[in-house]
Amino acid sequence: AHAELTLAPTPADSDGDWTYTINPDETPSAIADRILTQRRNAAQLMSYNGRARDAALEPGETLQIPVQWLQNRPKPATTTAVRGKAWRTSHPEGSRSRLNEGDTLNVGDGVRTASDGHARIELADGSTLAIKPDSRLRFNRLTQYGRGAMADTRMNLERGRINTEVEPFEHRGSRFEIETPSAVAAVRGTQFSVESRPDGTLLEVREGEVWFGDGE
Repeated sequence: AHAELTLAPTPADSDGDWTYTINPDETPSAIADRILTQRRNAAQLMSYNGRARDAALEPGETLQIPVQWLQNRPKPATTTAVRGKAWRTSHPEGSRSRLNEGDTLNVGDGVRTASDGHARIELADGSTLAIKPDSRLRFNRLTQYGRGAMADTRMNLERGRINTEVEPFEHRGSRFEIETPSAVAAVRGTQFSVESRPDGTLLEVREGEVWFGDGE
């Protein structure tokens, strides 16, 4: 059954605050060590939230954390299967080579499939993309904030079709977004397909919730 499309606010962008929910037995120092950059510490985190440095934290409470304070690192994707002809365009060189099972894809890299080509890509969080024939896809952002904290995945489907199975987000603020020349689909843990066609963008939702807009 197809899920109803829900017009909801897009997930948090790369600025603003992230609402972090306290886990059992967590301390300010443990949170700072796990998810903040080396330039930020527990005292600054608690001060930002108007709390004392040594204040006790209760499970379920929340802290506001500026996204810029979070550790971030690339989250490469992995090619798990290829059938037919498919190519990888490397960034920044722009060189093109055949795409093979096991190839790693980084930010800026692109995938192109021929009329008989299929490729299956797995992201670091376990989400998968099935790229259909005659498609062109580019990875614009593959970032993880903190250690196992929120993820930011964005890609551009220039043409063709992809089917996705997106892992449910454990943290509010995570983002999974597919942009086409005519629309943007922002995802919240779901299974869906996006097709970029000359006459517009087709979105099919099989399970879950997707925000769908015109990209303006």
